[in-house]
Amino acid sequence: MINDNEVEFVAGSTRDVTNRKERERTLTEEDHRKDIFLATLAHELRNPLAPIHSGLELIRRSKDNPQIIERTLAVIERQTNRIVHLVDDLLEVSRITQGKITLHKEYFSLKTAIDVAMEAARGAFDSNEHQFTLSLPDEPIYLDADLIRVEQILLNLLINAAKYTSPKGKIELSAEKDADEVIIRVRDNGQGISAECIPHVFDMFNQVDASSKQGSNGLGIGLSVVKQLVELHGGSVSAASEGLGKGSEFTVHLPLAQSLPEKNKTEGETAMISETKPAKKKVLIVDDNADVSEMLKALLSLDGHEVRAAFDAESGIETAKEFHPDVCLCDIDLPGMSGYELARHLRAILPGARLVAFTGWGQDADLLKSKEAGFDDHLVKGANMTELAKSIFVN
Repeated sequence: MINDNEVEFVAGSTRDVTNRKERERTLTEEDHRKDIFLATLAHELRNPLAPIHSGLELIRRSKDNPQIIERTLAVIERQTNRIVHLVDDLLEVSRITQGKITLHKEYFSLKTAIDVAMEAARGAFDSNEHQFTLSLPDEPIYLDADLIRVEQILLNLLINAAKYTSPKGKIELSAEKDADEVIIRVRDNGQGISAECIPHVFDMFNQVDASSKQGSNGLGIGLSVVKQLVELHGGSVSAASEGLGKGSEFTVHLPLAQSLPEKNKTEGETAMISETKPAKKKVLIVDDNADVSEMLKALLSLDGHEVRAAFDAESGIETAKEFHPDVCLCDIDLPGMSGYELARHLRAILPGARLVAFTGWGQDADLLKSKEAGFDDHLVKGANMTELAKSIFVN
């Protein structure tokens, strides 16, 4: 029994669990988004792989029917480009989040970037019979920017429009000068964007929300990459839509070049080189993937090159000693000795040969390692034959 003048103390402690619960909720949401992202990634990869597999079987059964083969090869090329674009976006996200993007600025006409982006997006337009319109002023628009990144910005916007525009729908790209900047607009009459989604269209992985009708297509990477690249150039990008079913418009503002570009002194020389038939080369391929080696060997042989293949670094060194190749295409992940070590051996054996890393690794750090190992160039697997030929024929 406690008297009136006595005070009873109760020992104990309290803990504010609000922050902990908030962290747990955030982690749960992140796990959920990761699971949806991985499921969507698998879906996005299977989509183009299905027609590629079917197309290969169709070619096998076509009995050399040229019309079937040509049509099927167009499908395979379009779907392969889709996979390459997806992988490029994933790599770009990694570079952006790690702050490893470096802009390589140069003077160029905006039309140059538009032409490349339009050509790359043509397959997406043609497959859905989209009606595409380009509106540009008569006077050229010049930028002092990273040409490759501006091409990427435009391509991602065009691919996004193609994804969310119904077959035979309309897509328009326009550009105009306004004071010291260029305003680029990509409009479509497609699915549109709801008012509540507008603030989030540039969020990373936003479109992977499978519960949203608008989020059923793609990984939600492309528009986030667009925003980051535009802002790196000192510009801005915005999205607008009158609502679902009423199309959308994406507007990019980029600074104009402060002065006109100087005439490229090597233009004439470049044109003359392109008209000259390149000399045939002796090419050594070192790759433990027999399919990669076989396909590259077949393609390069069709162009008249003399090609040998090796499947590990040791046999690559022995073949190099006997074959004396002009160019070596080397994978990096080889059994036993790595491609980096191989490059150092090949450089000692073949001081005048051109060494090209041909690998699935494409981060900035990988390119730096290749350079330090003695490679003259670094191509990421998935590069088309035009890129490969350019690398082989550099003197």
